[in-house]
Amino acid sequence: MSCCGNDDGNKTVGELDTKRTALLVVDLQDKFGPMIQYWSHIIEISRRLVRAAHILDLPIYVSEQKGWGSSASELSLNSYTNINYVSKTQFSMLLPDVLKSMKAKHPSVDTLIVCGVMAHCCVQSTVLTAIKHGYTVHVVVNAVSSPTMTDRKYAIKRMRQSGAFITTFEAAVLGLFRAESDPKFQEFYLSGYLKPIPDNISLLEHKPEK
Repeated sequence: MSCCGNDDGNKTVGELDTKRTALLVVDLQDKFGPMIQYWSHIIEISRRLVRAAHILDLPIYVSEQKGWGSSASELSLNSYTNINYVSKTQFSMLLPDVLKSMKAKHPSVDTLIVCGVMAHCCVQSTVLTAIKHGYTVHVVVNAVSSPTMTDRKYAIKRMRQSGAFITTFEAAVLGLFRAESDPKFQEFYLSGYLKPIPDNISLLEHKPEK
């Protein structure tokens, strides 16, 4: 059994449970936008993740790297009162005091859903820290990116090798809601947050944006 209470079966299967899951949004700050491949796509998927987490009452942690400004306004974070902001200078957002606070405030949480930038740096460092501390981690592959698609591709491979589950926005959200009959799912669905976003083939093939 891990330090966070995850049994071996759950770690192997990676089933999502709203009572045990938190969302981490890593450094989605406007100043990073011009250098990130498919920034607008990443922002839109992350915006929907934040909305789903809010409807499901999941803890939401948002990191901001010092010196890089505020989180992108398109995320609509000002619409929520339950955002936990993490100001940082190191790459991982899971600073010792953040880990301590998470475990104190949300002792049942042993699973983290992660989105953000940069995949090969702050996202990867956050994921590795989380795994090292016993968390099960789900990386939303269509909500992470880097300045180059090579860095993005191999960061995803590296995180998978270290034990992270690589998933998609819709798979993660549907895994959390579990059933179409759930009133919270109906709220999310009727708000248009499951409206299909065209697949960005370059994100799948790891080709650079032109």
